[in-house]
Amino acid sequence: MNMRLALGFCVTALLAVGCSTDSQRYCERRDECNTFIFGQNVDDCVRAMDRAFEDASPSEADDTQRVLADCLALESCDTFNGCVVGGRNDLAY
Repeated sequence: MNMRLALGFCVTALLAVGCSTDSQRYCERRDECNTFIFGQNVDDCVRAMDRAFEDASPSEADDTQRVLADCLALESCDTFNGCVVGGRNDLAY
């Protein structure tokens, strides 16, 4: 499965070992910033992220984890959402 497609699914429809903390934080941040569509929640997001990371190659997972960390470092929801959806296509579809 294409990593961009898998993570895009997670972002619009809603980690391998060692990445679950970032996955959980990412999904909780999406919840804080009200970016889930109706009916989605943190648990759904984490499950989708975990599947996406499991399907990714090691280099894809590493690259995406770096993008997650960069986006999570942004303080406001507007900049976080812009990072995920705008300039960081790795996490948006």
